Amino acid sequence: MFKQFPVAILERFLTAENIAPIFVEAGVPQEFDLMVIDVDGNDYWMWNALAKRFRPRVVVIEYNGTFGPYQEWVMPYDAQHRYDESAYYGASLTSYANLGSKYGYSLVGCDSMGVNAIFVPE
Repeated sequence: MFKQFPVAILERFLTAENIAPIFVEAGVPQEFDLMVIDVDGNDYWMWNALAKRFRPRVVVIEYNGTFGPYQEWVMPYDAQHRYDESAYYGASLTSYANLGSKYGYSLVGCDSMGVNAIFVPE
């Protein structure tokens, strides 16, 4: 179905330890246009692991709006985490803004539903 497109489809359970090697296996270049992270749990840790090696031009990441726009909160890393439909996932918007800043990204906006934050290189 996708043979005519330059797409690599890999089915893997992602962890902070294996996500960068999986990107390499899939042939993802160091610089690319768009990265979307929405894994309902370790999103913060996935971006932290990838930011050490990859530099997308735009990052869209799901944030946890439960904590409001100014509170810092990050779910402790758990490689085996599975989303349980509770509010225990990801990180707050401020925590992502701080992480993005650490890697040279600025928060430029959020979607109207208060779910996804958008970052670009400074």
